[in-house]
Amino acid sequence: MLDGSYDDDSDDDQRDQQIKNDKSNALAIAQETRALRQRQQSASAGSSLASMAFGAAKGLAPIIGPMMRSAARHTRGGKGIGLELAGTLLGQVPSAMDASSGVLDITGIDTVIYLDDSGSMIGSNLVEGQSALESLEQRLKTDPNDEGDQRFLPTRVLKFGNNPLVLTPSDENWSTSLISAAWDGSSGGTYMWKMIHDDIKLKYRPAGGKLRVVVITDGADTLSPGKYHGPRGFDPLMSNLLQDGFDIEWHIIVVGNYGLFPELSDKDKNMYKSLCRATGGQFISLDATGWNESDPEIYEFLGAIEDSGYADSEKDRKNRQEQYRLEARRGNAEHFDWLPALSDRKAGKKQ
Repeated sequence: MLDGSYDDDSDDDQRDQQIKNDKSNALAIAQETRALRQRQQSASAGSSLASMAFGAAKGLAPIIGPMMRSAARHTRGGKGIGLELAGTLLGQVPSAMDASSGVLDITGIDTVIYLDDSGSMIGSNLVEGQSALESLEQRLKTDPNDEGDQRFLPTRVLKFGNNPLVLTPSDENWSTSLISAAWDGSSGGTYMWKMIHDDIKLKYRPAGGKLRVVVITDGADTLSPGKYHGPRGFDPLMSNLLQDGFDIEWHIIVVGNYGLFPELSDKDKNMYKSLCRATGGQFISLDATGWNESDPEIYEFLGAIEDSGYADSEKDRKNRQEQYRLEARRGNAEHFDWLPALSDRKAGKKQ
C-alpha cells in the first residue's frame, strides 16, 4: 500500500522497541547500582549481625536520641549528663553510617532530600512539611506491590539549620514517620545553599546518572557566606556542580510563605521556580490551605516527582525545560549565567 500506513506501523514498532531498550537499560543500571550499594553497606557494617544492629539503629536513632536528650534535661547529676551524651551519640548514628558508606557514584537515579529544620519551621510549617514528605515517600520509592517496578531509587535525607544532620543514609527503605520524629525545628538558623553544595560535592560523584534534589523550606538562606547567601545562593552552587559534571534536577516545596509578611517575595519564589524548571524539575509554594493532594498544583507537582523516577522521563523533563526557556524569552522567568553550561552538558559537550 502507498497510503503511508506501513511507515506509521514502522514508526510505532521503532518507538515500542526504543521503550523496551530504555527499560532494559534502566533495569540493568538499577541492578548494578543496587548491588554496589549493598556491598558498600555490608562493608561499612561488617558482619551480618552488625549489619542488622546498624539497620535497627539507623531507623530508631533519630527518635531515641532526641528523647534521651529531652529526658536528660529533667534528670539531675551524672545520670543526666550520661543521658545527654548517649542521646547525642545515638543521634549521630545515621551520620556515621552515611560517612562509612563513602562517596556514592550516581549511575542511575539518586535522590537527596533537604529538610529545613530552622526555628521558623516550628508549628504549622512543620505540619505542612511533614505532610508533603509523606506524600513524597509514596512517589520516591519502588512500588513493593508492583512486580514490574524494578527501579532502584535510593533516597538520602538530611535536616539542616545551623548545621546539617543526616537522618537517613542512602537507602531504598526509609520512613517518613521516623524522620518526622526528628524533624522538629530545633536546628537554629538557615544554612542552606553552601551546605547543599558541600554535601553534594563530598557525598556524590557524577557517573552518568541523575541526582534529584528535593528541598522543603519556609524561606531563604540566612547563614551561608558570600555569594551563597540569600535566595539566589544557588547560582554559585549550580556553576560549580555543573562544572564538575553533575546532572541535577531540582524540586522545591515552600511552606508557610503567605500572609502579611511572607519571608519570600514573589521575585524570590519566581527564582526558585525558574531554578526548578531550568533543570527539568518542579516547584510549588503552598498557600493558606496548606498541603492537600487533591489540589491541582500539588497533584501536578507529585506527578512530576513520580514520573522523574523512570528512565523514560526525559521527555517530560525536557518539556519543563522548554517551558522555562519560553518564559525566560518572554521575561517571565529568571536568567541564569550558568544556563549555557547546563545546555552544553545536556548536549554532551565538554565543559
